[in-house]
Amino acid sequence: MPNIRKKNRKFQARLTAKGKSLSATFPTREAATQWALDMAQEIRLGKFAAVERARKTTFRQLLNRYAETITPAKRSQRQELQRIRFLSQHPIGNGIVGELTTQDFAELRDELGKGRKPNTVRLYLSVCQHAFQTAISEWGYSTLANPLKGMRKPSVKDNRDRRLSEEEIRQIVGAIRELRKPWFKWLFFFAILFPQRRGEILGTRWSDVDMHMRRLRIGLGKDGMPRHSPLSPDALALLQHMPRSDDGRLFPLTANAVEQCWKGILAKTGIKDLHWHDLRHEGTSRYALILGKDIFKLKVVTGHKDIRSLDRYVNHKAEDVAFELAGGKPPPPPPLPLEDILFKPARQAAEPPAPTPPAPPAQVTTTARVIPFRPPPRLANG
Repeated sequence: MPNIRKKNRKFQARLTAKGKSLSATFPTREAATQWALDMAQEIRLGKFAAVERARKTTFRQLLNRYAETITPAKRSQRQELQRIRFLSQHPIGNGIVGELTTQDFAELRDELGKGRKPNTVRLYLSVCQHAFQTAISEWGYSTLANPLKGMRKPSVKDNRDRRLSEEEIRQIVGAIRELRKPWFKWLFFFAILFPQRRGEILGTRWSDVDMHMRRLRIGLGKDGMPRHSPLSPDALALLQHMPRSDDGRLFPLTANAVEQCWKGILAKTGIKDLHWHDLRHEGTSRYALILGKDIFKLKVVTGHKDIRSLDRYVNHKAEDVAFELAGGKPPPPPPLPLEDILFKPARQAAEPPAPTPPAPPAQVTTTARVIPFRPPPRLANG
């Protein structure tokens, strides 16, 4: 019979197996009793090694192994390594994986929620949960319970709906003209005309562009799989006027360079609460209107795997229905000022100046005698 005792508002379960004492702490007496019974059963089934492994491994050691074997295969490995480093240095990293409880991670969740967005907290908890699950299914910790399974996660309600006004676009265009980054003006408009993620755009090459089929190949999407996205007439026109980089990329810029340029533009224009990723939202909103809010066509444009992410773009608004009731359609999105900033200067530089038309000949004024018209005399017959 397991020994259950209350300790610091928690319940600690103890049992002895093969001369060694095992213990774990839980928020309720029922959970502690169930764990002890499960452990006794696992020991009887010959899984004592797994029990010992869970009793000797700290959460920091588990995270380090996860960072070495699982994280490198992810595209977002840099960000995930930062989260793992934080968790390893947190007091929870000292906890024994076989003794950590749901309450421990619930307290971590609440602590992370102070000063962080809900989705950021979810990313931290996701690392913890997947590390436990990987240990259970692949690393021989079969007796381990995943303390994050079924735990309440923060509700993500911070989906941005930031659009650019025509005045803001005009201000950004003016600031771009003063930049010493000639590629940035092309990138700004392309990010709206081709609404993909920043890393996907910066990773594209001219060899990925198919002008004939009017599409562009995304080498590695968010899910790590290649795909094609259509190019609109404006996007094609922009590509046709763009200069070619020496290294074969569409935009020979780094993510950090784009970030610094963007911060400089926002500081110069005084525009508030505008992220680079909002350009993707702006472009997607424009295409939703152009495509008649067809969610499946819009999915081809943006590359979203989950169409639920596009719901907010295709939900009909009251003003849209009002236009249809009046027998019309919602007005199209205002055009981007592509002609002024991109094409006209290039054409004026490429085309020779029109020849000056010759001056009309000087008119010579002469004095002439006016002779009145008189009909000829009629001749008699015969």
